[in-house]
Formats: sequence, structure tokens, C-alpha cells
Amino acid sequence: MSKRIVLALAVVLAALAITGSIVWPRPIARPDYVPRLSALRSADFFVYPPRVAARRGTIIFFGNDIGFWQPHQQLADFLATEGYAVVGFDLRSLLKSMPDVPEATRDSVIGVEISKAMSESLTEFHGEKLPLFLMGHSLGAEVAMWTVAHVRAPTVTGVIAMAPGGRGHLQITAADFLSSALPSGPESFAMADLVRSLPPGLRIALVRGAHDGYRGADPGIVAAGKGQVREFSIPFAGHSLKKILIARYVVRNALEWVGEQGTGVGPGSN
Repeated sequence: MSKRIVLALAVVLAALAITGSIVWPRPIARPDYVPRLSALRSADFFVYPPRVAARRGTIIFFGNDIGFWQPHQQLADFLATEGYAVVGFDLRSLLKSMPDVPEATRDSVIGVEISKAMSESLTEFHGEKLPLFLMGHSLGAEVAMWTVAHVRAPTVTGVIAMAPGGRGHLQITAADFLSSALPSGPESFAMADLVRSLPPGLRIALVRGAHDGYRGADPGIVAAGKGQVREFSIPFAGHSLKKILIARYVVRNALEWVGEQGTGVGPGSN
């Protein structure tokens, strides 16, 4: 990307921030829980233990390009009350750590780090015999779908993809902050192509705000799934899914649908 384009994007972002068109995350208190595993004590992780005796599984919840922000934290806390162990993953440090490395190297390193996070989360909550769900919002949804298609991990039941774009990449760029932008470089990937590569029986719940501008990609994603993808619509919501009081119940229903099939199917190898 040229310096002129980057400068233009910076000016646009500054103008949107001043007018309030961009909603930046407001920090809230991190969970009180202190993980047993030191790796999960990193600032990149937000760990919520299940708050009921009947545990329903473990969720790896990938944040978006501005972090694991307040609505994500509120949703994670809600899902903990429903019996899920939730590990929120702020991807920014990981994705920004390799801006200029070759694509194959970057994909391999990111895959290894995500696989480690999944394994550590299962160990933390003794969840090896329970379902493992991958969930993400926006960029995080795209990373979740990439992960289940490319990273080897046991007991992956399925994906809850909230508001993905039609295309994604394992990077965070200035263009990602513009809601109309989609990555188009050689390192990018189409969501429909990822869905076509999934193992038979692995389900994806496509959760989308009714007013999300990225809805146009959904017919292709659903068609590629051949019955493995189901849409869940959140009334009155846009791409940011800030109306989390409504979204949380839709996400809960999506998790229940994905979890109906049992303890899971292993994804493709790295």
C-alpha cells in the first residue's frame, strides 16, 4: 500500500473518530479469574470460567481489529453464565508481529500460536472431552473460519462466525477500519472457499446483524456450505453488534445448533 493511500486512510479515520462515526472500545474490568496456566495470563487473553456446574464446552473467542472490546467481554461473561468456559483472544499483537514475513511463514506461525491457545484453554478447564467452539467477530470471525480450515486441533465442534466479510486476511491494516473495505491481495482468502474445505459434518453458524453492510457475502457462504452453514439474524443490529443484549441470545441459539452434532470433528492439517 502506497504512503499516499495510507495517509488518506489516516485522514479519513481521524475525521470519522472526531464525528463519532467510529466507536472505539471502552475498557471494562478484566475477569477476576486468574488462569492456572501462565500462558493464559498474557494481556492478550480474557479468561471466563463457567459459572454453573453443568459445563457445556470451551469457546475460543477471537476479537476484532480493535481488540477484545467491551461488547465481546460482555458476551463472554454472559456465555460463562450459560456453562461455557470462554477464552477471549485479542489478536492484535499476534497479527501485527509479522508485517513483512512471507505468507507461508506467517500462516504457519499464526497457526501454531492459535493451536497452542486452543490446547491450553482445553487443559485449563479440563475440557478435552467436551465440545470446543471457535467464535469470532468481524476479523475474528474470518480468523476463526481460517483456523478451522487450516489448523489441526482436536474436538473442534464448529464455528460461530459473527459478521465476517466476504474475504479476510491474517493482518491488520489501515483499510480494515473502513467498513466498506475488503482485502484483495494475494494473501487474502474468500470465506466461501474456506467453507468448501471444511470436513463433512462440521457446522458454521453465520451470525449477522440485520443491517450489516457485509450481508451480501452470505448467500455465497451458505451455498458453499451445502447444509453445514446456517444463518442467524440479529434484529436492529449493524456490523459492530453493539446491541449485545439482543445478540447474546442469538449467539446462544447459534451455539446450541452447532453443538447438536456431538463433540466435534478435527479440521484439516496445518
